[in-house]
Amino acid sequence: FYLVLIFSMVSALIDIISSSAMNGAKNWWFYEIAMTIYVVSMPLLAATWVGYAYVLIHQDATPEKLRKGLSVMLIPYIVYACLVVSNPVTNLFFKLSKTMEYKRGILFMPVGVGSIMLYSGMGLLLVLIYWKRITHRFHAILLTTFFAITAAFTWVQLAHPGWLIINASYAVIYVWCDVAIEDQCRRALYQEISRKNEELKVAADKAEAAAHAKTEFLSRMSHDIRTPMNAIMGFSAMAEKHIHEPEKVLDCLKKLNISGEHLLKLINNVLDMARIESGKAELVIEPHHIPTEVANMQHIFQADLSRKKLRFLTSVEVDNEVAYYDLLRMNQIELNLISNAIKYTPEGGTISYSIRQLDLKEGLATYEGCISDTGIGMSPEFVSVVFDAFEREHNTT
Repeated sequence: FYLVLIFSMVSALIDIISSSAMNGAKNWWFYEIAMTIYVVSMPLLAATWVGYAYVLIHQDATPEKLRKGLSVMLIPYIVYACLVVSNPVTNLFFKLSKTMEYKRGILFMPVGVGSIMLYSGMGLLLVLIYWKRITHRFHAILLTTFFAITAAFTWVQLAHPGWLIINASYAVIYVWCDVAIEDQCRRALYQEISRKNEELKVAADKAEAAAHAKTEFLSRMSHDIRTPMNAIMGFSAMAEKHIHEPEKVLDCLKKLNISGEHLLKLINNVLDMARIESGKAELVIEPHHIPTEVANMQHIFQADLSRKKLRFLTSVEVDNEVAYYDLLRMNQIELNLISNAIKYTPEGGTISYSIRQLDLKEGLATYEGCISDTGIGMSPEFVSVVFDAFEREHNTT
């Protein structure tokens, strides 16, 4: 748009300068050159705006295609300009006598004025045919007005040679400048608002994701915390019941300590909110004695097992009893699976927990843990979603 505006200004300046030069010209060559420049510029304004209309209509086209289209549109004007430049020799458009008397040539009307009419008609036709492809309606309206006024004023000029109104259509361009620049500022403002909205949306999504991570994490933790709490309450009640039996109380205190340590680890994990928000958890890889940890797991559930009169069988078949792993994460998995087994196994049932070593290669071992029970089990359909968050089998139990 600004490039077209510059061409329009150049065209207006050529009109003003060449007209002034002709009015004050006393030298034949000076008058001839000024008049030649004026005639060359006659269709320039209409040709420039036809090119602008073409770009507006084909704004989705590649630069190469646009250049080709504009080049074809400029062919009539280039031919016209070459003919005008030859005027000092051919006198095709105007004839200037040695006494500075001006007279129109044979091509002034059909070619000179005809070029203005040609480009005005071409522009009007383009806009009317491709009206819907011009994005903003005011562009189409102003283009139509501009080409219509240019054509109309050209005919008026022909009928009344003394009326210098041939370029009165410049007024439309000035209105256009004001509207187009205002529209550009408005679009820039909308783009800035849209960009800010996108930034706010991203920030809101991040905040929502962080809140969701916290909620999900705390929901899982509340489930994990419940099991060691049950163990602590169960062993406390047992110790109180056998207060006069030191050995029994000491055994309860040891098991209380095991449950308390696991509970403390879980609570520390909950308090580490920075890790929750980032969605990342660091593994604490340390050596642990597998048979001991399996026994400790049985201690944590002993109160629940006794209450429902369940048998808890353990089996450890490993060649390497000490392994490096994250005990807290391992315990969380065990607690979830065993607590569900206890929950859904009828009184007097059996729960089995076995660990066996499958292989050992270059210091890395694969261990398989299996928790089975004599409870209600699950349907084959539910197995596909068993690891989704907070899923449970849909049954009356």
